[in-house]
Amino acid sequence: MITPRHPLVITTTPRSKPSDVLLVSHAPCSVGMSLGYEGLDLARAKGESKLEPWPLGGVTQFTRGSIGEPWTMAMACSTSHLSAPWREGKQRWTLPSLRK
Repeated sequence: MITPRHPLVITTTPRSKPSDVLLVSHAPCSVGMSLGYEGLDLARAKGESKLEPWPLGGVTQFTRGSIGEPWTMAMACSTSHLSAPWREGKQRWTLPSLRK
């Protein structure tokens, strides 16, 4: 169950090997989780992160070939799934430590 206290739930079983993670959450939570999947700490994030300020409705996807491999950002802050007036994204959010 996804609640405001638990914005993302990833379920795995011994037979399932997650190769994709799709982040859908509040922007600050999604940015923080994305930094973790990028493998960056805050000291390196400002200069090395591929993240952009997060638009309302933006979706980011990480993929990997198998458990144990590093995650790769396949899609960042995409709003292509939204209808016309929302496709450009409304407002954008980021963490203070990522502001350039």
